[in-house]
Amino acid sequence: MKRIILYITLLIILLLNYNLSAICLEKNVFSFSDGSGSYRDETERQNALKYATKIKEVIEAENFEEFANMIHYPIAINDYYGEGKYVFIENKEQFLKLDKKIIFNKHLKKSLKTNEIFVNWQGFMVGNGDIWFDTVYPHTYFKIKAINIFN
Repeated sequence: MKRIILYITLLIILLLNYNLSAICLEKNVFSFSDGSGSYRDETERQNALKYATKIKEVIEAENFEEFANMIHYPIAINDYYGEGKYVFIENKEQFLKLDKKIIFNKHLKKSLKTNEIFVNWQGFMVGNGDIWFDTVYPHTYFKIKAINIFN
């Protein structure tokens, strides 16, 4: 009897896992690619998936104001002027003065279609290194910590 209950339980888990995978594929959400980020607990990883999806939705909608709200300031934006130099942004008001076409460029939108999150000790990466985010002290919410412009 215990063996039957065990098999039924395993079958239910497999079916739920299959259904969740199918839902993830249908909704075009992210999955993980680990780079020694396995120390992150499952709750943090699931919250990171939700946050990455929100980043993607905000970028697809080109909602620059909402994107600005998602940033941890001050932030350095790599290669904003195409010279390989950083632009340091102190606050949201300064960020909103930037050209959103440079931030929401074609490369960024294309790289977000990979639907993969890389995770390591530095945080969570979406795109091909375009955006990095992580929890902010006291580790209760996420914020974007790095933006790299690639063209």
